[in-house]
Amino acid sequence: MEIQSYYENRLLTLRAGHKIAEIEIYLRNMLDFCLNKLEGKDWIKTPRSLALIKEKGKSHSKIKLPPKFSHL
Repeated sequence: MEIQSYYENRLLTLRAGHKIAEIEIYLRNMLDFCLNKLEGKDWIKTPRSLALIKEKGKSHSKIKLPPKFSHL
């Protein structure tokens, strides 16, 4: 019974992960579409956008991973 439950959970996480990835892609595409309409097709190259991207990169480097995941 335990092995059956394990495989059911694996299948559930596989399906959920796939749906989350689809939603992320959809949201990124919608954001890009809206910003293209509002700011123009080169919105990502503006100094403001580049500054936001740089700040986001800095915040990711501050994340402390537990020792088990420190290789990531």
